[in-house]
Amino acid sequence: MQFQQKPLARLIFQVLFGGVSLVGVAHGAETESVSTAAQTTGTAQSAAVTQADSAKSDDSNADAKPNQLNSVVVTANRRKERVQKVPSAVSVISGKDLIDSGVGKTAGEIIQSIPNASAATSGGHTRPRWWIRGVGTGTQGLDSPSPVAIYQDDVYLNNAAATGFPLFDQDRVEVLRGPQGTLWGKNTTGGAVNFLSKRPSFDNSGYAKLDYGSFNDKTIQAAYGGSVIDDTLASRVSFYRESRDGTDRNGYSGQKEGGFTDTAGRFQFLAHVTDNTEALLNLHFRDYTINGTTATVIGTGKNGAYWSTGIPAPYIPSTGSDDVNANVDATNTIHQEGASLNIKSQFERLELTSITAFEKYSNESITDGDNTPVELSRGHTDASTHQFTQEFRLASPKSDQLSWVLGTHYFSEGIDSDTAAATLPVAAKPSNRATAYNDVVFNQVTDSYAVFGSTTFKFNEQFWLTGGLRWSTEKKSIDLNRWTNPAAVPAQFSNQPDWWLLSSVSSPLVINATQDATNRWSDWTYDLTPEYHFSDTARVYAKVATGFRGGGYNSAPTSQAGVNVLSPEHLLSYELGFKSELLDGRVNLNANVFTYDYKDMQINAVIPSPTGALSQLRNAARGKAKGAELEVEALPIQNWHLKANLGWLDTRFKDFKDASGDYSGNKFVRSPEWTSSLSSEYDIPLGNGSKIKLAGDARYQSKFYFYANNQTDPNLAQNAYVLGNARISFIPANNKFTLTAYVNNITDKQYKQHTLPGTSGATGSTVWWGDPRTFGVSATTKF
Repeated sequence: MQFQQKPLARLIFQVLFGGVSLVGVAHGAETESVSTAAQTTGTAQSAAVTQADSAKSDDSNADAKPNQLNSVVVTANRRKERVQKVPSAVSVISGKDLIDSGVGKTAGEIIQSIPNASAATSGGHTRPRWWIRGVGTGTQGLDSPSPVAIYQDDVYLNNAAATGFPLFDQDRVEVLRGPQGTLWGKNTTGGAVNFLSKRPSFDNSGYAKLDYGSFNDKTIQAAYGGSVIDDTLASRVSFYRESRDGTDRNGYSGQKEGGFTDTAGRFQFLAHVTDNTEALLNLHFRDYTINGTTATVIGTGKNGAYWSTGIPAPYIPSTGSDDVNANVDATNTIHQEGASLNIKSQFERLELTSITAFEKYSNESITDGDNTPVELSRGHTDASTHQFTQEFRLASPKSDQLSWVLGTHYFSEGIDSDTAAATLPVAAKPSNRATAYNDVVFNQVTDSYAVFGSTTFKFNEQFWLTGGLRWSTEKKSIDLNRWTNPAAVPAQFSNQPDWWLLSSVSSPLVINATQDATNRWSDWTYDLTPEYHFSDTARVYAKVATGFRGGGYNSAPTSQAGVNVLSPEHLLSYELGFKSELLDGRVNLNANVFTYDYKDMQINAVIPSPTGALSQLRNAARGKAKGAELEVEALPIQNWHLKANLGWLDTRFKDFKDASGDYSGNKFVRSPEWTSSLSSEYDIPLGNGSKIKLAGDARYQSKFYFYANNQTDPNLAQNAYVLGNARISFIPANNKFTLTAYVNNITDKQYKQHTLPGTSGATGSTVWWGDPRTFGVSATTKF
């Protein structure tokens, strides 16, 4: 389908985009970049190829013979290419698979099918903790970006707390393992995850899915789009809403805790502006609210919670260890909104792409700081972030013997945070616990710039060599003050309902920690990847790559001694990989081995203290990791689709000492030695064109630790476990409707999503448990 240049198209563009410069697309994977076949003939042909490839990536049979696996299109190297051709460890999950399996009620769920990766989400569907190959961060501060970079529709999200969004109306999700410091750049020592929504097309289409499950879990998602003006303007609207009752009974109040509501929407407009230019406007939002405490406290036994001297003890949950026992009406409300403008222009044989994007996030929460029925501590947070990004790229045709990509990137972010904690003057407070108060207020501004380039030279049909280089510079400024009442003078509250306000405290307050600092860090990152093609169906690659995570600050100090400046962390990776398609396309087999040299690691060490768990954000000297990964996808017989993977990971801190001890030899956090997953789908034809689909999956991970410094407390570790899910679906002959019944966590396995050492005098450990066994039914229709 050719673009048609019309005066009306120019008018619509000016109305929609206000005369923005026609240079644009995104920091992230380039979903709509020009294919090899179309790069020499302009954007007109590229549009048709793009739409066809998008459809293929969303349909597991669109690009294959009946007994062959399809070859999914990805953009891991900022160019459209088949995932099996990419010389890197890349996994992809299609939007169709997300809808069919029910995975994606929170973004972190997609990691469960990736070797050597995890993204546990505690407290409903809030922030996932992203980890790939032992690289991640446990720090919850808004100013601590994840070293696993998250992209939503080609926009980099620096605020890790904003990455728990639900997945709906997706085209695909791409997961890149290992440092991505050249083309992806910012904070990618661990890897990158790119969520790509289904974009508008000029063919009317849509879907709707209704889901009902345990705990009154009600979910609706739907999308519809098509042509607004023939060959000129298309649109697509997508919507998601989930509400669920709490899964835990509060032994203190008798109420159910942890119920939440998650609402999100997306509005997109695609304009063919000229024969050589198209623009995509993306507007989106999310509102998320969770009510109640979702954590409980355990001691040395499975259910035993016990407290230090002077605190009533012990409390053992009456209906199971999943229950909670807290005296605070906890709430957490998150609001997100953003907009991006993607523009793509073809200039003869070169393509110029860019994105302009703005993202805003706000969060207000009230928490029980000790998670007990005793008045030991409670917290209040009011925080917000806003970011602006702009990236430009210029690319030559991929089909050339020497092809290249050049680009620049700009990022700006502002953070405003006010976090208060207190022990209130109520009767339930133990007599030996004085009323106390502290309030940490900080503002942080970040500006970063980067220039980068990557080139591939094809020596012949068999041997290719790719090299990339990036220079990054980042400037951060922080203004922080921590207010507290002097130890000898208990805080007095004049307005207890709003106790978190400084004005509510009538006793004297002092600043016991302050920081007013500005720092700049700059560095070069690079990669070099030779690849050799044995045949059209087998190839091997070797890669050396580096990653750079910018420096920062400890924004949650408890005293002046906790104020510090973190140095950037650096990772050097060596990887050898093999990719192949076997048995006439019935089997894809990929494998790799890798080793990491990790320096100046930014870690979060948490230790107990009389006033609560003390978080110490710091640099560890050095770490080493090595591992291997195997991924297999197969069609063993007609109608049977199998996927399996296996990951092995060996991690160690090599030189990690501080005043509290020597932790050299400890393993990296959330880094089990073994991970594996298996999924199976089998279609049973019913003779009239309809079918029954039997499907299931299971994931295993061996023992791992939640903290770098304390790896002897069993409460701060998770033993090996397996999670299994199953579903059965009926699909009529027209393939437009699917009715599914499912069960998740079949064995009702109890497992930890996150833990904390004892807080505010509690000598047990605070635990967030994973969901128990759940059942449900869903109905999906396409139109």
